[in-house]
Amino acid sequence: SLGAGPPGYAGAPPGRVLSFIGAKGGVGVTTVALNVAAVLARQGKRVIALELRPCFGAFAFQFHLTPTGTLRDLLGQEAGEIGAKALHQRLVNLQCGIKALFSAQTAAGFMEIQTPQAEAIIRAAAQMAEYVIIDLPSLPCSTSQTAVAGCHATVLVVERDFGSVAAGSSMVELLKAWIADKNALGAVLITKDPLAAFLALPDVRAELGCPIVGVIPPAADLCAASYRRGVPLALSDPESLAGASLIALANTLAEPVLVSVSV
Repeated sequence: SLGAGPPGYAGAPPGRVLSFIGAKGGVGVTTVALNVAAVLARQGKRVIALELRPCFGAFAFQFHLTPTGTLRDLLGQEAGEIGAKALHQRLVNLQCGIKALFSAQTAAGFMEIQTPQAEAIIRAAAQMAEYVIIDLPSLPCSTSQTAVAGCHATVLVVERDFGSVAAGSSMVELLKAWIADKNALGAVLITKDPLAAFLALPDVRAELGCPIVGVIPPAADLCAASYRRGVPLALSDPESLAGASLIALANTLAEPVLVSVSV
């Protein structure tokens, strides 16, 4: 399994691999994943963030960058050629301390990720980092199945509304079919609109059928400001409710066993 991973450099154990996937598109998966990565990096951990999407993702937008080397370069190679050296050459050092692999930045760069390639990329990242954060597309695909099946924990990002929770319930069923350890799955609830009707935590947990490991309160203005700065919210506004919630989530996910929030 990818979770066991290869021997790390200088005898170090392989890194902890965390996958992030949305109940549906637009729920904030990339924002949550990058904030978790940034918090862990700020704590002095070696962190690699992988944007495992066949085409454009939001890493570049969130950091105001136009990377020259991307995932697309690796997808032109056979899986056996993708190791730590090849991955290292495509990683971008971000100001917040994360090393990131960006997805292709143009439609012309679209290329399907083959399962052996995904395995090789994740394995190489786990050799190089203490934490590997994987940003996955919300549509079910072989890449997501590969990542989820082999990682240490999977985080399902769900908006706190009826439509997203319903979609999340279906996604949980699928994820449980992919994951050997059902205790390695947890949901993060995002509230974007404070005026919208939303479900109580016990109801959401019952509907989803998995533990809730984080709850992020509304923070539209702070999110917009963090995008403008190109700095993750948990670093730019750590004392805000949303920032503190993201820091707490990162600390929860850093532990070997996922712990639910109290409801």
